[in-house]
Amino acid sequence: MKSLARNLLCLAILGALLAHAPAAFAWSDGNGNKIDDQIEAVDQNGIATAFENNDINQRMLIAVFDLPALEYGVYVGYDHHPTLADETALQLAAGAGAPVKTYASIDYTRTQATYAEIQTIAALPGVTRVESIPMMYPTNHVGSRVVRARDSRGLRSSEDFVLFPSTRADMGLDGTGVVVGILDTGVNDEADGITPYAGHESLSGKFLGGGEFYAGDPLLNTPTNQSVNPKDRGPDTWHGTHVAGSAIGNGGQTGFFSGVAPAARLVDCKVLSDAGVGFGSADGVDWCIVNMNNDWGLTGPDLIYSGIDVLNLSLGCLDCSGDGTTASELIIDAAVDAGLIVCIATGNDDAINQIGSPASADKSIAVGAAATQGSLTRTDDAVTSFSNEGPRASDGDADLFDEYKPAVVGPGAGIISANGDPYTTSGEAYHTLSGTSMSTPHVAGVCALLRQADPAIDGMTVRSILQNTAIHHLPSEKGFRAPDPSGIDSNYSPMSGWGMVDAYAAAKEVMNSTSGAQVVRIRAIPRPLDGEIDVLWWSQREYTFDGYNVHRAPDVGGSPGVYSQVNVGLIAPVGDPVIEDDGNRTPYAFVDNDPALTLGQAYWYQIEWVESGVGTLEPAIPVEFGEQPPVATVFYSIKHNAPDNDLFVRIGTSSSYDPDGAQYFTLGEGEGATDEIILHEPANAGTATTGYLEHLWSRTFFVADGVQGFLPPSQGSPWFLDVADAGFINRTGTVESFSMFVNDSPGSSSGTTYVTDSIVPSPTLDQFVVPGFTATLWIPEQTPVATTVLRMNAEGMDGAVRIGLDLSEPSPGSRAHVARGLTHDFAARTVLTGEPIEFDGTRFEYVDREVVPGTAYWYWVRLEQADGRVIMNGPVNAKAKGTTLTFLAAPQPNPVSSSSSVAYAIGADQASNGAVPVSITLHDARGRKVRTLKQGSASAGRYNVHWDGADETGLPVSRGVYYVQFRAGNHTSSSKLVVVR
Repeated sequence: MKSLARNLLCLAILGALLAHAPAAFAWSDGNGNKIDDQIEAVDQNGIATAFENNDINQRMLIAVFDLPALEYGVYVGYDHHPTLADETALQLAAGAGAPVKTYASIDYTRTQATYAEIQTIAALPGVTRVESIPMMYPTNHVGSRVVRARDSRGLRSSEDFVLFPSTRADMGLDGTGVVVGILDTGVNDEADGITPYAGHESLSGKFLGGGEFYAGDPLLNTPTNQSVNPKDRGPDTWHGTHVAGSAIGNGGQTGFFSGVAPAARLVDCKVLSDAGVGFGSADGVDWCIVNMNNDWGLTGPDLIYSGIDVLNLSLGCLDCSGDGTTASELIIDAAVDAGLIVCIATGNDDAINQIGSPASADKSIAVGAAATQGSLTRTDDAVTSFSNEGPRASDGDADLFDEYKPAVVGPGAGIISANGDPYTTSGEAYHTLSGTSMSTPHVAGVCALLRQADPAIDGMTVRSILQNTAIHHLPSEKGFRAPDPSGIDSNYSPMSGWGMVDAYAAAKEVMNSTSGAQVVRIRAIPRPLDGEIDVLWWSQREYTFDGYNVHRAPDVGGSPGVYSQVNVGLIAPVGDPVIEDDGNRTPYAFVDNDPALTLGQAYWYQIEWVESGVGTLEPAIPVEFGEQPPVATVFYSIKHNAPDNDLFVRIGTSSSYDPDGAQYFTLGEGEGATDEIILHEPANAGTATTGYLEHLWSRTFFVADGVQGFLPPSQGSPWFLDVADAGFINRTGTVESFSMFVNDSPGSSSGTTYVTDSIVPSPTLDQFVVPGFTATLWIPEQTPVATTVLRMNAEGMDGAVRIGLDLSEPSPGSRAHVARGLTHDFAARTVLTGEPIEFDGTRFEYVDREVVPGTAYWYWVRLEQADGRVIMNGPVNAKAKGTTLTFLAAPQPNPVSSSSSVAYAIGADQASNGAVPVSITLHDARGRKVRTLKQGSASAGRYNVHWDGADETGLPVSRGVYYVQFRAGNHTSSSKLVVVR
């Protein structure tokens, strides 16, 4: 018997085509038997074929159930809309108990079946195909930060200035005076009138005008001389509210989830029904053209919000290819000609050479979707597998440029935005959706910022600027395709258009495109182990000018003190003024290795470009030289096989024991930031229900996070871990652990671990099964029970460091691992204990003798209790005592995947009479030299050398065993280094 509850495939309606489920790979049926080739591959080659890299420990690609016989989650397509008779026939073919769900707006039904049953289903009357159900993997909330509309701070301290500067913080652009029309399912920005819902906090008060156009009968449309505020009453994603939140939402009281242009106002045109279907988009666009100069009855200062500036259409036809010649496309061109800027989603059909209508209109800004992997690092961005790729179908004329679509891509995977559900939320909730629907409002918001910067700018100019200032040539999850197929513009790629939209670079181009230098990004990277701060900047356009200067100032109370120039002479410019059909980023780097740099001191840097002797300063960026000392570290683990796809995690503190009323909270990180993954061998590896991969995360808090007033956790300041299972796929899981280590003082050598007294493991439960459910753990609970408390300390000894752990109560059968690092970065630690050390009672000790006296180390202890519970403790900081001898420490981290650091000391045994020759080289297992890391001389002291993972030619070395060879005077020693890729 197939259990409906067990096999329920909860699939969110994602993206531009509200009723179409994006596939991990394009539909393929090479043998013409109407069965997805991916299903046949699994049937022929085994269940591992359904996973990334044929590895069942990686992410599942298509829905497969390892029951007595393999069963597949499938979509069944028909040449007509499925009838009750079709459902009955399908139920008979799939077997009793199989789920049968017909979609209201596409000719598909979903079920679960064995391969033999699928063959029967494919032969049913009217069936056109049997598709595998793909697993989607959205990421965490970063959208408005990724496009650089807002300050990158607020996610995690390690990324605070990764994408600096931003239009809002450094240009004052926030959408003020701009009106954005959302043509969608309706935006729930005010009281519902039926339920207690008061309107979403992120959009309340923004409505200016709008209408309803979804019925399909022009007589039922809102007349062009009238206005109504539409509602969206579901039943699923409240799509229009989510879209509006990304474009113009202000994020409510905290602003944490604010959109790209939070000061912009709203025109709300409901062109899709509550079910997400309709054919009123052309009618809605026509209404907007007529009302694009409407003053909405505003007076006084609010008159700046007269009219309509930008339209967002996160919609399109189902699995269609436009060529720019239909009515729905031509009305878009008319809107742009009238003065509107129009952004439209390309669609989620997993297609290449296919852009859906109306995004295919000649003058649209067609927007694809990119996944950003939950980080602000640009190097891991990629066009999603579901995002339609270009070029558009040809209209047969001699102009090939209008086929070049998409224009750009925006963040569209795992976007957290306003939840307009009027039934189960109060207007303060946010949720996750994915699709080109989600990427389009990010670009529409950027267009609002550009219209604010230049109210007279037209739609075609905006499109050109977005394209020419984007980050070009993003890769695609669907595979590589050659750029510029018609030889028009080398910056165009059919995969990503002109690339990831960049609000700051676009605004620079709007404000000045004819002189000087456009510095579009700045970053300062501290490298305390190397004694330097690397200052990086990128220019876009560069006209003739003298060169660059770098200025540094000490931090004084959170502001820069007196600046001084740190470069000796002008840094020569090497860029050029051309960005069309040419590169648009020129990188620069300055290494500040001034011996006066002081560990623990914050500094400010400013880039100045000089033209005819006159300098222009760019925004100042702060950097901490050294490490911020940690005040607390949260450790938590969740057993779940698709955390990036399903989970929305918050960590914070709430005196009212209500996560929605938190005094402080932050988001959990994605799978890419996992510190450790533990495989719990399942009975059946393909079971697609409760997960068997346990992910361990750590989140370190520093003084700058402002949490010290909430520490230690107590009933007055309880800390929570809140986990919502979004229900995108048939995966659930369990929260396995939650603890917090609190340093006695910032960066101290001792501290206390507090462990949740909530019940663990705690199931996450799918929100599509139990609406509104979250797994919430507390430290402590409101009515606390006896809870484990641990004390940890590290003490410097003569030539060693002693690490101690004291439990509040005996823990028979417990074992412990000790790890050490040169920094408090948990991911860069090296485990010192090959096998866990067993201990009884309440005291554990470990002495680390492989240390350099006077060098600061960080330590963690992993306590593994007999009942399987794991409790992480640390980090604590300590230095070994004693006279420094010449010594080479083991590389940290080791094994290493990207870079490592090696600490060494020159002692009086070698350098009693002054500096001695020093050589540090890296050799492979056969003794061949791979890289010289240090060659010179040094006097007595402690040092570090950094290795970036590359050989002498700059290429990354291959995985394997290497040796670091150290020579100082007459001293020679070596240390093994293992490289994993």
